[in-house]
Amino acid sequence: DLENGTHPLWVWGIGGIGKTELAMEFARKQIERGRSAYLVTFHKSIKETVIGMNFSGWRFEFDGHGDASDLEYRARLDLLRENYKDALLIVDNFDSENETLAELQQEPAYKELINLDMKILFTTRSRPNDIAPELEPLNEEDSLLLFKSIAKISAQEERLVRKMIREVDCHPMTVELLAHTLNESWGTLTARDLLVSLQSEKLNSSDLPEVKHRKVINEREAKIYGHLRTLFKLFNSDDSYREILCHTTLLPADGFEASEFILSEDIAKKKQLKQLEGRGWIRRRAEDNSLWIHPMIRSVFKNELKPTNADCEKFLSNLWQRLEIGR
Repeated sequence: DLENGTHPLWVWGIGGIGKTELAMEFARKQIERGRSAYLVTFHKSIKETVIGMNFSGWRFEFDGHGDASDLEYRARLDLLRENYKDALLIVDNFDSENETLAELQQEPAYKELINLDMKILFTTRSRPNDIAPELEPLNEEDSLLLFKSIAKISAQEERLVRKMIREVDCHPMTVELLAHTLNESWGTLTARDLLVSLQSEKLNSSDLPEVKHRKVINEREAKIYGHLRTLFKLFNSDDSYREILCHTTLLPADGFEASEFILSEDIAKKKQLKQLEGRGWIRRRAEDNSLWIHPMIRSVFKNELKPTNADCEKFLSNLWQRLEIGR
C-alpha cells in the first residue's frame, strides 16, 4: 500500500493490541530499505503534535510579531515539506478523549499534513474508513510464546496459563501484564490464583471510565478494562503505591525523561518506580530513556485512584523547583 500510493495508511484496533509495536517494526523495515522514518505521539491536535516534534539542529525563533503558536506550526510544517520528502511519518495514538476520529480528520492541520509529500501512517483505536483492516489479537500459541518470554512456567502451569490467555481473548497487553504479575510475585501468586481472579471479576457500569465523545465504551473494551482493573487491584492491594501511581498519570503522552522523573522522587519512590517498570505497568524507552504509560493503563490508574491536586502537589512542586534551578 505504501508503494502503491495509498495515503495515508492506517493501523487501527482496540487499545493494547500492539499497534505501536507494529508501526515501529514497519518503520525499522523502511529504514533498512533506505527510507527515513519518524514516530511522533499524537497530542491534543495535529497542530500541537507538529509543534512538539523535535528537529535536530533546528530551533524556532519568534520575533515578537503575530501568533507565536501559529508561526511555529507553519515553520515546522515548511521544514517537513522541504526536508522530509518521501520520508515515513508515523503519528501514533491518533485518538482524543474529547473528539471523534471523524472530527479530528476535519481539522485543517490534518488536511495540511496528509497533503505533504510524505508517507504518513496513523495508529488509532477508531475505525478510519470502510477498507482499513482491523488489527487482530495474536493466536493462542503466539500468546503463549509471549507469556513464556516473560515468565518461566512448568508443564503443569501451562494448562492454566492457556486458560488465562483464552479468558483475556489473547489480548497482548493483558497477556504481558499477567506474565509480569506472575513473574514478579516471587511465588506469592500462582497461575491458578490469577485465573480465579480474572474469572471472578465483577464489573458494574459505574466502574467504567467515562468516554466524553461516546455514551459508553463497547463490550470488548469493557472486558479488557475489567481484566486490567483486576491485575491492578492485585498489584496495589494495600494502596501503598497510590502516590507514585498518581504521579505517573501526569506523564505526557509522548513520554518524560526518566532521570527528571526519578530525581523528583525520594529513594522509596525510586524503588517503587522500578517495580512498576518490572511489572509492566510503566515502560522505559531505550532510545531516549523516557518513561511512558499506555493510554489504557493511564485510564485504569485515573479511574481507580481518582487523583486529586493534593496527590500530585508534591511531585509538581519538586519538578518545578528543579526546572527553576536548571534555568
